[in-house]
Amino acid sequence: MELRPEDFNLYEMLEKQLSVLKVQAEEKGIELRANVSDNVSRCYHGDEYRLGQIIINLVGNAIKFTEKGYVEVSVDHVGSFEEGAVLEFRVKDTGIGISEDKCEKLFESFVQLNAGYSKRHPGSGLVRLKSSVGECIETDTSFLDDNKNDKGLAARILLAEDNATNQLYIAHFLTEQGFEVETAENGLEALDLLDNSGPFDVILMDVQMPEMDGLEATKKIREQGNEIPIIALTAYAMEGDREKFLSNGMDAYSSKPVNIDELVQIIGKLVPRKK
Repeated sequence: MELRPEDFNLYEMLEKQLSVLKVQAEEKGIELRANVSDNVSRCYHGDEYRLGQIIINLVGNAIKFTEKGYVEVSVDHVGSFEEGAVLEFRVKDTGIGISEDKCEKLFESFVQLNAGYSKRHPGSGLVRLKSSVGECIETDTSFLDDNKNDKGLAARILLAEDNATNQLYIAHFLTEQGFEVETAENGLEALDLLDNSGPFDVILMDVQMPEMDGLEATKKIREQGNEIPIIALTAYAMEGDREKFLSNGMDAYSSKPVNIDELVQIIGKLVPRKK
Protein backbone atom coordinates (compact mmCIF):
# COMPACT_ATOMS: atom_id res chain seq x y z
CA MET A 1 0.00 0.00 0.00
CA GLU A 2 1.35 3.40 -0.96
CA LEU A 3 0.82 6.10 1.68
CA ARG A 4 0.82 9.77 0.68
CA PRO A 5 1.29 11.82 3.87
CA GLU A 6 0.59 15.54 3.82
CA ASP A 7 -0.64 18.23 6.20
CA PHE A 8 -4.41 18.17 6.71
CA ASN A 9 -7.15 19.48 8.98
CA LEU A 10 -8.64 16.54 10.88
CA TYR A 11 -11.87 18.35 11.73
CA GLU A 12 -12.50 19.33 8.10
CA MET A 13 -11.73 15.78 6.93
CA LEU A 14 -14.20 14.29 9.43
CA GLU A 15 -16.90 16.78 8.50
CA LYS A 16 -16.42 15.96 4.81
CA GLN A 17 -16.60 12.19 5.29
CA LEU A 18 -19.53 12.27 7.71
CA SER A 19 -21.53 14.64 5.47
CA VAL A 20 -21.75 11.79 2.95
CA LEU A 21 -22.60 9.17 5.54
CA LYS A 22 -25.25 11.41 7.09
CA VAL A 23 -27.31 10.99 3.93
CA GLN A 24 -27.31 7.20 4.42
CA ALA A 25 -28.18 7.53 8.10
CA GLU A 26 -31.06 9.94 7.50
CA GLU A 27 -32.55 7.65 4.86
CA LYS A 28 -32.82 4.94 7.55
CA GLY A 29 -33.94 7.29 10.31
CA ILE A 30 -30.69 6.76 12.23
CA GLU A 31 -28.90 9.46 14.21
CA LEU A 32 -25.24 9.94 13.25
CA ARG A 33 -23.22 11.36 16.15
CA ALA A 34 -19.64 12.67 16.20
CA ASN A 35 -17.55 13.41 19.31
CA VAL A 36 -13.99 14.72 19.15
CA SER A 37 -12.13 15.03 22.46
CA ASP A 38 -10.69 18.38 23.49
CA ASN A 39 -7.19 16.87 23.46
CA VAL A 40 -7.34 16.24 19.70
CA SER A 41 -5.59 18.91 17.63
CA ARG A 42 -6.93 20.22 14.34
CA CYS A 43 -3.85 19.79 12.17
CA TYR A 44 -1.89 16.60 11.55
CA HIS A 45 0.51 15.16 9.00
CA GLY A 46 -0.63 11.87 7.52
CA ASP A 47 -2.52 10.21 4.68
CA GLU A 48 -5.87 12.01 4.82
CA TYR A 49 -7.43 9.89 2.07
CA ARG A 50 -6.51 6.47 3.51
CA LEU A 51 -7.73 7.60 6.91
CA GLY A 52 -10.94 8.91 5.38
CA GLN A 53 -11.54 5.62 3.56
CA ILE A 54 -11.20 3.66 6.82
CA ILE A 55 -13.75 5.94 8.47
CA ILE A 56 -16.09 5.63 5.47
CA ASN A 57 -15.84 1.83 5.60
CA LEU A 58 -16.32 1.44 9.36
CA VAL A 59 -19.14 3.96 9.70
CA GLY A 60 -20.74 2.77 6.46
CA ASN A 61 -20.81 -0.78 7.81
CA ALA A 62 -22.29 0.43 11.09
CA ILE A 63 -25.10 2.28 9.30
CA LYS A 64 -25.70 -0.68 7.00
CA PHE A 65 -26.26 -3.08 9.91
CA THR A 66 -28.25 -0.68 12.11
CA GLU A 67 -32.00 -0.50 11.62
CA LYS A 68 -32.80 1.95 14.42
CA GLY A 69 -31.04 4.04 17.04
CA TYR A 70 -27.71 5.68 16.36
CA VAL A 71 -24.16 5.38 15.06
CA GLU A 72 -21.51 7.29 17.00
CA VAL A 73 -17.99 8.22 15.88
CA SER A 74 -15.51 9.39 18.52
CA VAL A 75 -11.89 10.52 18.28
CA ASP A 76 -9.45 10.65 21.19
CA HIS A 77 -5.74 11.37 21.64
CA VAL A 78 -4.42 8.26 23.40
CA GLY A 79 -0.66 8.64 23.21
CA SER A 80 2.38 10.31 21.71
CA PHE A 81 5.72 9.20 20.32
CA GLU A 82 8.76 10.89 18.79
CA GLU A 83 7.26 11.19 15.32
CA GLY A 84 3.73 12.20 16.27
CA ALA A 85 0.44 11.31 17.94
CA VAL A 86 -1.68 8.20 18.33
CA LEU A 87 -5.36 8.83 17.72
CA GLU A 88 -8.13 6.36 18.46
CA PHE A 89 -11.16 6.42 16.19
CA ARG A 90 -14.08 4.51 17.69
CA VAL A 91 -17.32 3.55 15.97
CA LYS A 92 -20.26 2.48 18.11
CA ASP A 93 -23.76 1.53 16.98
CA THR A 94 -27.06 0.04 18.10
CA GLY A 95 -27.12 -2.52 15.32
CA ILE A 96 -27.89 -6.24 15.22
CA GLY A 97 -24.87 -7.29 17.27
CA ILE A 98 -22.65 -10.35 16.88
CA SER A 99 -22.37 -13.37 19.14
CA GLU A 100 -19.02 -13.83 20.90
CA ASP A 101 -18.23 -17.09 19.10
CA LYS A 102 -18.45 -15.35 15.72
CA CYS A 103 -16.47 -12.20 16.51
CA GLU A 104 -13.11 -13.69 15.50
CA LYS A 105 -14.49 -14.59 12.08
CA LEU A 106 -14.75 -10.87 11.27
CA PHE A 107 -10.98 -10.76 10.92
CA GLU A 108 -11.03 -13.32 8.11
CA SER A 109 -11.30 -11.92 4.58
CA PHE A 110 -14.78 -11.86 3.01
CA VAL A 111 -16.53 -13.76 5.80
CA GLN A 112 -20.30 -13.36 6.07
CA LEU A 113 -21.83 -14.25 9.44
CA ASN A 114 -25.43 -14.71 8.38
CA ALA A 115 -26.14 -15.71 4.82
CA GLY A 116 -29.73 -14.45 4.77
CA TYR A 117 -28.95 -11.07 6.30
CA SER A 118 -25.77 -10.65 4.27
CA LYS A 119 -27.62 -10.92 0.99
CA ARG A 120 -29.16 -7.58 1.90
CA HIS A 121 -25.97 -6.21 3.43
CA PRO A 122 -22.82 -7.42 1.62
CA GLY A 123 -19.47 -6.52 3.21
CA SER A 124 -16.21 -7.75 4.72
CA GLY A 125 -14.18 -7.40 7.94
CA LEU A 126 -13.31 -4.95 10.72
CA VAL A 127 -10.36 -4.00 12.97
CA ARG A 128 -11.02 -4.67 16.67
CA LEU A 129 -14.47 -5.47 17.96
CA LYS A 130 -16.63 -5.70 21.06
CA SER A 131 -20.19 -6.92 20.65
CA SER A 132 -22.91 -9.39 21.52
CA VAL A 133 -26.22 -10.24 19.90
CA GLY A 134 -28.89 -7.66 20.65
CA GLU A 135 -26.42 -5.16 22.09
CA CYS A 136 -24.54 -2.29 20.52
CA ILE A 137 -21.47 -3.06 18.45
CA GLU A 138 -18.24 -1.16 18.93
CA THR A 139 -15.13 -1.14 16.75
CA ASP A 140 -11.99 0.94 16.95
CA THR A 141 -8.57 1.38 15.43
CA SER A 142 -5.48 3.48 16.12
CA PHE A 143 -3.32 5.12 13.40
CA LEU A 144 -1.60 7.97 12.57
CA ASP A 145 -13.07 23.83 -0.21
CA ASP A 146 -16.13 22.55 -1.97
CA ASN A 147 -15.75 24.75 -5.07
CA LYS A 148 -17.22 23.73 -8.41
CA ASN A 149 -14.65 22.61 -10.97
CA ASP A 150 -13.20 25.51 -12.92
CA LYS A 151 -12.18 23.58 -16.01
CA GLY A 152 -15.37 24.33 -17.92
CA LEU A 153 -16.44 20.70 -17.47
CA ALA A 154 -20.07 19.68 -17.41
CA ALA A 155 -19.47 16.01 -18.04
CA ARG A 156 -22.05 13.28 -17.67
CA ILE A 157 -20.38 10.42 -15.80
CA LEU A 158 -21.27 6.74 -15.57
CA LEU A 159 -19.93 5.38 -12.28
CA ALA A 160 -19.71 1.58 -12.07
CA GLU A 161 -19.01 0.69 -8.41
CA ASP A 162 -20.48 -2.19 -6.40
CA ASN A 163 -19.67 -0.87 -2.92
CA ALA A 164 -22.63 1.27 -1.87
CA THR A 165 -20.59 3.50 0.44
CA ASN A 166 -17.88 4.14 -2.15
CA GLN A 167 -20.58 4.76 -4.75
CA LEU A 168 -22.30 7.34 -2.56
CA TYR A 169 -19.01 9.00 -1.61
CA ILE A 170 -17.71 9.39 -5.17
CA ALA A 171 -21.07 10.42 -6.64
CA HIS A 172 -21.68 12.95 -3.86
CA PHE A 173 -18.42 14.83 -4.31
CA LEU A 174 -18.42 14.68 -8.10
CA THR A 175 -21.94 16.12 -8.08
CA GLU A 176 -20.70 18.91 -5.81
CA GLN A 177 -18.01 19.56 -8.42
CA GLY A 178 -20.72 20.16 -11.02
CA PHE A 179 -20.85 16.77 -12.75
CA GLU A 180 -23.94 14.70 -13.52
CA VAL A 181 -23.48 11.14 -12.24
CA GLU A 182 -25.39 7.93 -13.02
CA THR A 183 -24.43 4.81 -11.06
CA ALA A 184 -24.26 1.08 -11.76
CA GLU A 185 -23.48 -1.76 -9.33
CA ASN A 186 -21.64 -4.01 -11.80
CA GLY A 187 -20.42 -4.31 -15.36
CA LEU A 188 -23.73 -5.64 -16.68
CA GLU A 189 -25.65 -2.66 -15.30
CA ALA A 190 -23.00 -0.34 -16.74
CA LEU A 191 -23.48 -1.83 -20.22
CA ASP A 192 -27.25 -1.50 -19.91
CA LEU A 193 -27.03 2.15 -18.84
CA LEU A 194 -24.56 2.87 -21.61
CA ASP A 195 -27.02 1.47 -24.16
CA ASN A 196 -30.23 2.93 -22.75
CA SER A 197 -29.37 6.04 -20.73
CA GLY A 198 -26.58 7.59 -22.74
CA PRO A 199 -24.77 9.45 -23.94
CA PHE A 200 -22.06 9.65 -21.27
CA ASP A 201 -18.79 11.58 -21.50
CA VAL A 202 -16.69 9.24 -19.34
CA ILE A 203 -16.98 5.99 -17.38
CA LEU A 204 -15.46 5.43 -13.94
CA MET A 205 -15.07 1.66 -13.84
CA ASP A 206 -14.36 -0.29 -10.65
CA VAL A 207 -12.07 -3.17 -11.57
CA GLN A 208 -13.50 -5.74 -9.13
CA MET A 209 -17.29 -6.13 -9.29
CA PRO A 210 -19.74 -9.07 -9.11
CA GLU A 211 -21.67 -10.36 -12.14
CA MET A 212 -19.18 -8.74 -14.54
CA ASP A 213 -15.93 -7.06 -13.52
CA GLY A 214 -14.55 -3.84 -14.92
CA LEU A 215 -12.04 -5.42 -17.28
CA GLU A 216 -14.69 -7.63 -18.93
CA ALA A 217 -17.12 -4.72 -19.21
CA THR A 218 -14.42 -2.56 -20.79
CA LYS A 219 -13.61 -5.32 -23.27
CA LYS A 220 -17.25 -5.54 -24.37
CA ILE A 221 -17.53 -1.75 -24.70
CA ARG A 222 -14.47 -1.64 -26.94
CA GLU A 223 -15.71 -4.61 -29.01
CA GLN A 224 -18.79 -2.51 -29.80
CA GLY A 225 -16.52 0.17 -31.22
CA ASN A 226 -17.30 2.62 -28.42
CA GLU A 227 -14.28 4.84 -27.68
CA ILE A 228 -15.73 6.57 -24.59
CA PRO A 229 -12.96 7.37 -22.06
CA ILE A 230 -12.82 4.77 -19.27
CA ILE A 231 -11.03 5.39 -15.97
CA ALA A 232 -10.26 2.33 -13.85
CA LEU A 233 -10.93 2.57 -10.10
CA THR A 234 -8.97 0.10 -8.00
CA ALA A 235 -7.84 -0.38 -4.41
CA TYR A 236 -5.20 -2.87 -5.46
CA ALA A 237 -2.97 -0.98 -7.90
CA MET A 238 0.28 -2.94 -8.02
CA GLU A 239 3.32 -2.67 -10.28
CA GLY A 240 2.25 -3.62 -13.78
CA ASP A 241 -1.46 -2.99 -13.17
CA ARG A 242 -1.43 0.30 -15.08
CA GLU A 243 -0.16 -1.48 -18.18
CA LYS A 244 -2.77 -4.22 -17.71
CA PHE A 245 -5.60 -1.71 -17.49
CA LEU A 246 -4.41 0.21 -20.55
CA SER A 247 -3.92 -2.96 -22.59
CA ASN A 248 -7.52 -3.94 -21.79
CA GLY A 249 -8.87 -0.74 -23.29
CA MET A 250 -8.94 1.60 -20.31
CA ASP A 251 -7.56 5.11 -20.70
CA ALA A 252 -6.37 5.89 -17.16
CA TYR A 253 -6.75 4.72 -13.58
CA SER A 254 -7.27 6.20 -10.13
CA SER A 255 -6.36 4.30 -6.99
CA LYS A 256 -8.70 3.99 -4.01
CA PRO A 257 -9.35 5.68 -1.71
CA VAL A 258 -10.30 8.14 -4.40
CA ASN A 259 -8.81 11.63 -4.21
CA ILE A 260 -11.61 13.67 -5.78
CA ASP A 261 -9.32 16.53 -6.82
CA GLU A 262 -6.98 14.13 -8.63
CA LEU A 263 -9.93 12.33 -10.21
CA VAL A 264 -11.31 15.63 -11.52
CA GLN A 265 -7.90 16.36 -13.06
CA ILE A 266 -7.89 12.97 -14.81
CA ILE A 267 -11.42 13.55 -16.12
CA GLY A 268 -10.35 16.98 -17.36
CA LYS A 269 -7.53 15.45 -19.41
CA LEU A 270 -9.87 12.95 -21.07
CA VAL A 271 -13.05 14.97 -21.54
CA PRO A 272 -13.10 18.09 -23.78
CA ARG A 273 -14.35 21.31 -22.26
CA LYS A 274 -17.98 22.07 -22.99
CA LYS A 275 -18.88 25.56 -24.16
